[in-house]
Amino acid sequence: MKNSALFVLCALLTACGGSDDNKTTNQTTIQSYTITTNVEGEGQLQPTSLVLKQGESGTFELQPEQGYQVASVEGCNGTYSNNIYTIENAAQSCQVTAKFEARAINVTFKSDEYISLYADQNDYVYGDSVVINYELSSGYLLNEITGCNGALNDELYKVDALTTDCQITATTLPTSQLFSGEDEAQVNVTVLDGKGSILSSSKGVIEPSNPKLPALNSSLEFERDLLAVDIATEAGQTIELQIAYENSLPTQFTYQKLIDQQWQALDQENVAVSEDRLTLTLTLTDGGAGDSDGVINGVIKDPGGPAVVKMHTVTINQSAGGAITPESLAVAHGDTALFTISTDAGYTLESVTGCNGNLNGTSYQTAAITQNCEISAEYSLTSFLVTAQAGEGGQISPLEQLASYGDTLRFTVTADDDQNIESVQGCNGSLAGNIYTTGVITGECEVRATFDPQIVLVTAQAGM
Repeated sequence: MKNSALFVLCALLTACGGSDDNKTTNQTTIQSYTITTNVEGEGQLQPTSLVLKQGESGTFELQPEQGYQVASVEGCNGTYSNNIYTIENAAQSCQVTAKFEARAINVTFKSDEYISLYADQNDYVYGDSVVINYELSSGYLLNEITGCNGALNDELYKVDALTTDCQITATTLPTSQLFSGEDEAQVNVTVLDGKGSILSSSKGVIEPSNPKLPALNSSLEFERDLLAVDIATEAGQTIELQIAYENSLPTQFTYQKLIDQQWQALDQENVAVSEDRLTLTLTLTDGGAGDSDGVINGVIKDPGGPAVVKMHTVTINQSAGGAITPESLAVAHGDTALFTISTDAGYTLESVTGCNGNLNGTSYQTAAITQNCEISAEYSLTSFLVTAQAGEGGQISPLEQLASYGDTLRFTVTADDDQNIESVQGCNGSLAGNIYTTGVITGECEVRATFDPQIVLVTAQAGM
């Protein structure tokens, strides 16, 4: 508009016959202003300065460093939006001041009920370090603590520098746990002295018949259910594992552990039994004695359990007439057993069989016992031959009889016409009339009959 007015004025002057010498020049000066910047904190203003003519507009871009944000920006009557600071209608030189601050970092905490976490401060910003202390409930150990790229050091969890929102999580493991079997029998397992904790991978009480387990030596059998416990500890650590049962342990047993898929007896020096025989204490070493995986990895693995020598029962089945002692016997697997056989008076051993044994005199020796078995014996009454003999002058019949022990026999004694029975003796018998009855037969014996002539009394009479 100003240029147009000037053009019109010049045209009028020319038309009026004015000359160049009489021309007048009016020049208008436009003011320029310098806009400077001032930055506080980690960030930049771009550009770092502006030169604006009067009435012009300009912008600055606020560029926070990573982890920082714009706290405030002011000066030159500008306006701020989305990291852009705008100055309109520049009217003077001035300064824009931007302040940057570290961005707030939200650190959250999560833990189970057996551990409490304590942070070194309530609020955190980008780049802050974090120190977390913790407190465990009795009977629990720290399983793990993770999050925010931290690390556990001397029982403190430390994060060097926060860069983003994050969560710190802590979990625990018990040092003692109660397990129940299918028969509802309970077993309480405790890692003593806080040297280890029980992992959730523990299977607890398992049956020896589990098809995933190898067979035990044929001479042994597990006396109760097995215990499968995984224990977390320091690598290579030796711990004491206490196992409390509801039922007392046998007098003699070995504690079998599964090593390389084979059952092996734990050395007796690593097994201790309480006086009441209800509590078992095992000394186990990660990667060593009693560790089923045999690897130094901070985990001692089971399973295991008390085993006893397999016992078999030898029973007796016998008829009347004798006795086998003992009447029954518990025999360890693979052992032999010796029995004594006696017969009652008047009886004879007819046969004895069973348990693959052999008779030697009155002793019966079994073969190696590998299962329950029975010895059978049959007795019979002893038979005796009783003979009879008659002298001259008569007969006795029968001349022989076969009698069983305890029987009595009868013999008939007959004298010739001119003879009398003088005597009948033998076998503790007695004569009644012409019948001779023996006493109780207890062995071979003979009946003897003797006769004597009849005596005829002759009387003489004188004649008349």
